[in-house]
Amino acid sequence: MSGFMNADGSSLIGALNPSNVGQSLRVDSLGNLMVTSSGGAGSVVNVADPNTPANKLAIDASGRLTLAPNQSINIAQIAGAAPAASNTLPTANYIGGAAVSTNNPYPSADQIRLWIQNGQGFSCTTGKLTASGAITAGFSVYNPNASGKLIIIFAIEVMIGNTSFSSLNFVSGSDPAFGTSMTAANRRNGSGTTSIASLSYANTNQASPPGTSNTTICGASNTSIQGLQNGDVIFLNANTGIAFLPNLSAANSWCVSCQWLEI
Repeated sequence: MSGFMNADGSSLIGALNPSNVGQSLRVDSLGNLMVTSSGGAGSVVNVADPNTPANKLAIDASGRLTLAPNQSINIAQIAGAAPAASNTLPTANYIGGAAVSTNNPYPSADQIRLWIQNGQGFSCTTGKLTASGAITAGFSVYNPNASGKLIIIFAIEVMIGNTSFSSLNFVSGSDPAFGTSMTAANRRNGSGTTSIASLSYANTNQASPPGTSNTTICGASNTSIQGLQNGDVIFLNANTGIAFLPNLSAANSWCVSCQWLEI
């Protein structure tokens, strides 16, 4: 369009309506573009598809975005309801419906390194042991009832001097407390923070192994194996733990090491 000018001499911007009649574009005192109401209940203001007027982007009288006729939503809502603890946006920042926090962590590799840097990572080991004969040995990490901490186990390393089929059991309510205790090392060397975990092992046969079997960890003779696969972790709430039961078919050497976080 040409030949239209404002009173101050500037060009007037306009457009042709579907009847090819020229119309100017209007703005309010703040410079906001004003469009024509379609009328009716709610006075829906439309931005319409010129070929199919029923396809429109609209804002109704309540300020809600309308994606289709008579179907209004509030873009501040989730599934039509206001955000709340029971109606959270499912992103990587939420786990189990709760926001990620120190008490509800997302155990990524980078986060694990940060916790270790903060003195919250620990490890322990049986060292090399030799059984006098065929036994089911024992190794345990247990979170005491009054610890006030969450334990996240992210690595279990095993070597046994025979082809083995060892059970990883979950225990709760009672510490296995195998015969020999272990001392945890803080993964940040020099940190003064000590572990709250109860740690023990037994180089004798466990005729009645504690807990419920969670998985069987299999390994070749004298081969170091990882009891947890990449990305796998075990969460231990207070008064729960693991009992790993190395399977020795004869008088052989064995060792177990474990790494975890206390959050």
